[in-house]
Amino acid sequence: MRLPWQPKEPPLALRIARTLERRGVGIEGLAVETHGGRATLRGVVTSDLAHDRAIEIARTVDGVESIDDLLSVIDPQTVRPRRIIRNEDCTAIYISRAGDTLPVIAERVLGDRTRWREIRDMNRGVVSRGVMAPGLRIKIPKSE
Repeated sequence: MRLPWQPKEPPLALRIARTLERRGVGIEGLAVETHGGRATLRGVVTSDLAHDRAIEIARTVDGVESIDDLLSVIDPQTVRPRRIIRNEDCTAIYISRAGDTLPVIAERVLGDRTRWREIRDMNRGVVSRGVMAPGLRIKIPKSE
């Protein structure tokens, strides 16, 4: 029983996300949803090892009874852009795939994952920072 002066425990989804972050599991676009003791993990990891570790760590959080695993595993070294189209002003158009995020696209196409904000700014209303739906036409800024 919690006494009135004791702090409330954070929601289960937040506790899972914080635990994964503290344990050094890098999940791009992490989204955690919970319904009772059932947790759903969404996002992108770069290896099967990171995937298995994320699931294992999430299971250790108090209150987690089961995990719905919707994590995508994408190896950034072997993934190539599906299609890049050049338009008349020489800005590239990238067509997104399942599991794409802005930092992943920035690294893949521009060679610098820190340029994701430029892509977001060029595509306001089309993309957010999380995992994107496949088939979106995303403008890519000129390479420097």
